[in-house]
Parts: sequence; structure tokens; C-alpha cells
Amino acid sequence: MRLRGAQLPAARAAKGLPGKINYFIGNDPSRWRRGIPTYEEVTYPAVYPGIDLVYYGRQGQLEYDFRVAPKADPQRIALRFEGARKLRVDERGDLVITAAGGAVTFRRPVAYQQIAGGRRAVPTEYQVKGCEVAFALGAYDPARELVIDPVLDYTTFIGGSDAESGGSLARDGAGNLYLAGNTTSADFPSAANTRPGSVDGVVSKLTADGALLWSSYVGGSGFDSVVHVAAHGAGLVRVCGVTDSLDLPLAVNSNAGGYDGFVAALDGAGGITWSHYLGGSNYEETYRPELDPNGNTFVVGFTASDDFPGAAAAPAGGIAAFVVKLGPAGARLWTTLVDGGAQEVFYGLTLSPTGAIFAGGATASTDFPGAGGTAYQARQDGLVACLGPDGALRHTTYVGGHGNDRVWGLSAAPGGGAYCAGNTTSSDLAGTINGPIGDNDGFVTKVDAAGSIAWSTYVGGPQYDSVRSVTTDGDGNALLACYSDHPGFQGASNPHSGCAEDAVVAAVDPHGQQILAYHVGGAGRDFGEGVAVDDQHRVYLAGQTNSAESGLRGTYDLFLARVDLRPLVVDSSRDAGFGSLRYAIQYANRQPGSNSVHFRLPGAGPYTITPASPLPVISDPLFIDGNTQPGAAVNTAEVGTNAAPMIVLNGALAGGTGLKVNANSVLAGLVLQRWRTALELNAATDVSGCFIGTTAEGLTEAGNVEGIVVRGGDNQLIGQPAPSSRNVICGNGTAIRCAAGARDVGIYNNLIGLGADGARPLGNGVGVIFQSDGHWLGGPRLNEANVIAHNTQAAVYVAPGATGNRLQGNAIFDNGEGIVLSGDGNEAIPAPLLRLVTLGAGQH
Repeated sequence: MRLRGAQLPAARAAKGLPGKINYFIGNDPSRWRRGIPTYEEVTYPAVYPGIDLVYYGRQGQLEYDFRVAPKADPQRIALRFEGARKLRVDERGDLVITAAGGAVTFRRPVAYQQIAGGRRAVPTEYQVKGCEVAFALGAYDPARELVIDPVLDYTTFIGGSDAESGGSLARDGAGNLYLAGNTTSADFPSAANTRPGSVDGVVSKLTADGALLWSSYVGGSGFDSVVHVAAHGAGLVRVCGVTDSLDLPLAVNSNAGGYDGFVAALDGAGGITWSHYLGGSNYEETYRPELDPNGNTFVVGFTASDDFPGAAAAPAGGIAAFVVKLGPAGARLWTTLVDGGAQEVFYGLTLSPTGAIFAGGATASTDFPGAGGTAYQARQDGLVACLGPDGALRHTTYVGGHGNDRVWGLSAAPGGGAYCAGNTTSSDLAGTINGPIGDNDGFVTKVDAAGSIAWSTYVGGPQYDSVRSVTTDGDGNALLACYSDHPGFQGASNPHSGCAEDAVVAAVDPHGQQILAYHVGGAGRDFGEGVAVDDQHRVYLAGQTNSAESGLRGTYDLFLARVDLRPLVVDSSRDAGFGSLRYAIQYANRQPGSNSVHFRLPGAGPYTITPASPLPVISDPLFIDGNTQPGAAVNTAEVGTNAAPMIVLNGALAGGTGLKVNANSVLAGLVLQRWRTALELNAATDVSGCFIGTTAEGLTEAGNVEGIVVRGGDNQLIGQPAPSSRNVICGNGTAIRCAAGARDVGIYNNLIGLGADGARPLGNGVGVIFQSDGHWLGGPRLNEANVIAHNTQAAVYVAPGATGNRLQGNAIFDNGEGIVLSGDGNEAIPAPLLRLVTLGAGQH
């Protein structure tokens, strides 16, 4: 990235980190470098007059800010990307840069100004001008510093000069990622060993931000396929698959003949520590290794051998499913064969926190015992078996309908059961809460701890779709790795690439409702195979691709994408789950520093969110910006307001408090109605451009018992002199109450008792109540004055004992009473500009 017309000053490092870097290159000590310091932040000062460029890392992502000093011109910023083949702004407002090495995405920029201890968003977007990119900005205060903050996300492509396949994915306790598959390339990047056979397994370790740490070939001199990978703790890695090699490295046993399944253990540097053949004299495959806290390995698969190790009998139908437990050093501890008399295969495995082991796949047997009250339907059903820690079979469950059904992956579900995911041609899955979408759909089924089906949900589009893997996040949602060959994937928030298959990451909540889907793909074929999620709820999708714009080195490469599911973007009016306001607040409370919530609800507004219970308390600094919803508009009028808020928070079901703020925050462009208390402020908060107690057009009452109650914190701002900050506070029992504990609240430029047109009477009971000290209501300038009218009891009431409150320049008329000063030490200064206003009886 270059800055057109910028100065090139020396970098200035700041915020030193404890780590040091050493470079030992070659055998000449004079060229070695030791103890190089590292820093959290690097600044290039004055790249343009008054504009600094600051690079830093945040939660695994590279970020850079342009910090624009007061009066400096942000329009001077022009970005050039050397080697870019194409620059475009996608439908989400992200900047996508296509280059020979792949596609790089800068997420939609965020711009803000620090005001009253919180961040106030400034509308901004990328503007592509030929080969340059600039920032288009909305209105902001040029007298304050402006920060423009793009965020880089990534997709990593890994492969050699031939072909790679697979894409299993795992994450360890330190946040590192492991990507596994197969390769015919002799030059797979960063491999620490050489490829021993014609087709070998391969596993790569990457950091959370996509940096490749190492790769290792896994196999012998024959055919070796790594199907899945697992990781646990700080360095335990297991892979499994199928092989006909007789010389797997460090094998604890021998190949029993033909193609065997196998498990291999790797250390933290990618070296193989042991491998174990799993097979008899015929054919086997292994899938989905899982590690328990003691370092034991569990694996599933199927066998066609009469002499499978540890099996009590030969497969009755020719092929039987198995579960095997291996010890930390690779010794086999037990084997359980699951055999219903026809043919069974297992492809998926998960370990429940309760100690139960769930395995899943498919069966043609009609007579499984203890099948969770479910019955075999037709041809091929999905099958889920539950085993105890000792390998004893507890129960089995048929998963399917009257078509073909197959379970590919499992993950532990809340309550001790399992999420089972796969694909189906059945239109009558047991427990479905939605209907089939196409002829061959992906699906998710929740099986409870007793083996009963809680629900099933179809996912996909009108043609072929499959769910290949599933994992569970900290909120109990099932995250899915899918692929789809049609643009109509249900619920997708971005378009299909328009070519062949796309990889898709999707999510289903604990009640079976699909809550998101997102396409990951290019102009070729892209298959999602593995999925993982981190502690910040960032989702990682892995698979294989031949999309040329990815910078392929061979015919197919493995890929790893970190998918920004926008937990701070509200794109649904649902009460919970991804995309909801509740989820966004919960997520923001877990993140350090200030965060911003934006809105992107589809269709025509206004949009009403009706929580069934109170929303989470805001416990970390947050900017909830309703003005980011497309179609919303801030006020520009000098009289009344022509604002068009689009986000309505309705408390008819929840009661209680609409938004309770316990950390410095900004609330802008919201409509709050039908709450016991619309806003409770306990920390420095800026309330700007909100309608409180009305409908979205601001001309009809929809009151709260109390509009805004300030209970604590200093320097609250309810409105400001700018027209865009003007609030409409009408139809409430009390509009604003500064309770005991509040200090230095400023109330400016609001309509209190009048509708958005500045004329329609929509009175509160009481306009403003001061029960504490040191507040400002209005000020000496005209644009600080509040209009307080048509309130049935009083315009302003200052309670006994409240002192140091200053009321100045407000237009106060047609109230039950005007200003009621019950205590001493307060000051009411009339507005000289309002001499011609006829005040009603009792007005002051």
C-alpha cells in the first residue's frame, strides 16, 4: 500500500512489548541480530499535513488508523495498492483487492470522533477512483480530531505446484489453527520433511491471523490420505485417514493388509511422534480424531475386515462402523464395533462434557436396538450412536426420512446431547422446524442425551447442498462448514459467486433456527470442509478451491478464511442470536475498549425490535448508532427535526429498562417506546438524535413511564448544539430525571413535549426533574436552548436539596406549571430572544 503525494517520515515506535526478536541467518555472527525490541504501535507522523498514519495489531488483525488533527483535510488521503489487479467495494461496503497472490479485504471503514468520553461515529465509506482509494466522509466536527479506521481481514491459500484436497480444521488451546488434507505436490510450502509417496497427507499449523508456521507431510511410500485433524491443549495434534503404505513413520504396529485406517500424532514443531494402523486384512477408513484432557485419542470409521483388531465378531453385513480409543502413546485401549446386520459407516465423532461419546454416519440396517424411539425409514438413514467412557453402547438413533440421509459431522450440544450435520434427500426429516429447500439439502439435527431427536433444520438452496462439519460456539450455536452449487442458499447475507460450488459458513441457534449464512468463494469451485471458532466468536472456514483469483499454485489449493460474521452489525429484528441487538451488546461487553454497533436490516424500515426480556446492561464503552441503518437520516433542520430514525426498540413485552448504560457510551438515532424506563444512564453517555416516547415519525405518542433517568456518572450529554443531536422526548410520564448521584448533566437543544415538527403538542407529565446538583438545562447560545412545552404537570421541577443547577435560554410555554424551584442555590435565566413568546399561567 502506498499513499499518493504523502511525505515519508521516519517511523516512531510506541507502547513497547516484552518480547524480543533474534535473527540468526547464515554462519557469520556479524550478520546476526539479537534482542530486537517489539512494539504495539508504530506511527508515521504527518504523512499529510496534520494527518498521522498509525499501524497496530488488535486481536490478531492488522489495523491502521489515519488520525486527522483538527482543521486538517482528510480528502488528501489517497491509497494506492501496488500489484492490484482489481479494486472494488462489495455489497457490504468492504474494499476487496484482487492480486496475483490472492484476495485481500479491508472491512468497511469506521470513522469516529472522541466526544464526552465516548466515540461518536462519522459516516464513511470507500471511494474507488481508478487505481486509487479515498474515503468519503459524512458530517463531522472539524474542530476535533477525526480517526479513520479500516480493518484488514484475510484468506490464506496453501498449496504446492500440483493438487491439494481436503480442508479439515482444528484449533488448539493457544488459538493456533491446524489445516489438514492431501497433496501430490513435492513443494508444499514450509514442509519440514520430504514427501515420501505419490499422494500424501499434509498438515499445516497457522497462527490465528493466518501466518503459516510449519507444514508436515504425513505418510509412507504408498498412498496416504489425511482426512481429519484434531488439536487439544498447547501442542497435542492428531490426524487420521487411510493408507496402503507399509512404512508409516514410528508406527506402533503393522499394516494388516490392503488399505488400513491410521492415526498419527504430531508434536508442536510438526514432527511425527507415533502412528497406529487401524485395520484388518481387507479395507478400512478412519475419520474425526478427538482428544480428551488426558491425551487419549478417539477415532471412528468403518471396516470390511473379518479380523478388525479388538472386534468381538466379523461384520454381519460386510461393513461395520467402529469407535476406537488409543492411549497417549498410541496403544489401543478398546474397540467397539457398531453393527446392525446390514452396512454401517461412521464419519463423525464428538466427546460430550458428560463423558458420553457420540458417533455418527449412515446405516442400511433396519433393526438397531434402542434407537431413541426412532425408526428406520428407507434405503439409507443417518445413524447416531452414544457410547459410555468404557466403549459400551448405550443407545442409537436413526436420523433421517424416506430419502437418503448421511451424518458427516457432530459437535457437543448444550444439555449433554449432540448436533449432527450432513446431507439428505428426505423431505420428512424427524423433528423438522422448517421445510425442505431443495432436492438435496444440508441439515442439522439435535439429538439429546437420551437419544431422542429435539429438532431438525434444513439448510441450503434449491439444488445440491451439504454440511461437512459442525462445531459449537460459546453461546451454544452450531456453526457449519458447507458447500452449495446454487445462488439461493437460504439466509445468505452475501451473494453466491455466480460460478460453480461456493463454500458457505452457516449457523443454527440452540433452538434450531438458522441465524446466518455467508458465501466464501471465487470464480471456480470452492468446497467448505472444516470449521472452527475462537474466543472472540470469529469463525474460521477451511476447504479446497480452484478459484484462479486466489493465486493458485496448482490445480487445487487448500484455503483458510477467517470470516467476519459482524457480531457488532445488527441485521435481524430477532430478539437473540447472531445478528440481533441483544447478541451485539453481549459480544461488545466481552471485547476490550470501545466498540460500535451498526445496523443493516434488510427491506424497508422502520424496523421494530421487541425484546421478550430486558436487554443486557451495557458494561463496556459502546456506540449504538441507529443512523448507520440504510434509509436513516439525521436532522438538518433548525426548527423541529427532519430526522428519520429507522431503529425502534419497543418495550411492550420486556417492560423494565430499555437500555441501561454502565460504561461511557453514545446512543444515536434510536426510537425507544413502551418501556418502564427507556434509558438509564450510570456513566458518561451522549444521547443524540433519539426519539423517546414516540413512534418513528415523531408525531404520535408511544410513551414510556420515564424517558431518561440519569443515576450516576459525570458529564452526561442529552442533546448538543448541532441539529443532528436534537432529541425528541415526548409522551412520557417524565421526560428526563437527574436522580441523586448524577452530576454535571448537560441538556441542550431538545424538543421536550413537542413532536418532531416542532409544533404538535405531545406533552410529558413533567419535562425535567432535578434531584441532584450541578446540571445545565440550555445555555447562553440559541442552539443550546431546549423547547419545553405542553407538559401537563410542570416544565421543570427542581427538588428540595438540589443545588447549583443552571437553567438558561430555554423556550418554556403552555405547561401545567413552568419552572418550580423548591430549593435554594439554583438559577433560572430567561431567554431574551423569546420576549415575544406569550407564556401561559404560572410560567417563569
